[in-house]
Amino acid sequence: MCGRYSWAQKKALPSHCSLPTPPQSVSYNRAPGQEHPISIQRENSREWTLAKWGLDPASQPTVNHPSPINARIETVLEKPVFQNSILHRRCLVPADGYFEWQKIETQKYPYFHFLAGPHSFAMAGIWNESKQGDRSNITFAVLTHSASPDILPIHHRMPVILRSEDWLDWMSPQSNPDLLLSQYAQCQHTVLAHQVSSRVNRVREDDPGITDPFSEKQTTLW
Repeated sequence: MCGRYSWAQKKALPSHCSLPTPPQSVSYNRAPGQEHPISIQRENSREWTLAKWGLDPASQPTVNHPSPINARIETVLEKPVFQNSILHRRCLVPADGYFEWQKIETQKYPYFHFLAGPHSFAMAGIWNESKQGDRSNITFAVLTHSASPDILPIHHRMPVILRSEDWLDWMSPQSNPDLLLSQYAQCQHTVLAHQVSSRVNRVREDDPGITDPFSEKQTTLW
């Protein structure tokens, strides 16, 4: 799964993707329930918007509705809660890296996962827009698939990280979702990871040190 991520805009987005300039938004510890920048497409116009992490599929959301933060790529087309969004409303969730926890016996240890290279990346997302009176609410979820062998000892799931050449196709409502999903059944990148401080467990902790290497235990993963 993916339950925390970082996008502090230390790395630029690839210039060839023809996206509008993203809003200034710095956070090293992005959590569900908060609003984060995502890139969406409405008809032929691409834009950035703030959206709450946790997809609300209802046209009239209620407190009893689930708000899933992740959608499994293997079943996203089958689940009624995701169907409309995966068919018509796909988005980019920009990130510098994401956090996952390795469980050893009764303890969980956080790791920061990232890609080598000079650019931020984009996780595959789906979004929805609902109305509460005169207010429009945009929400999103991050797609996940099986973890790559590089990081499998930490956790068996990971977010779907899109190739930058696929970003516009992913957002386009005209693209074939079956074809898009089939291309990302497995990870297309080499993912690096290092252990970080358990401070990341606390949402209020949000500073550059959150993503720095930190050892709370001695263990061999591979």
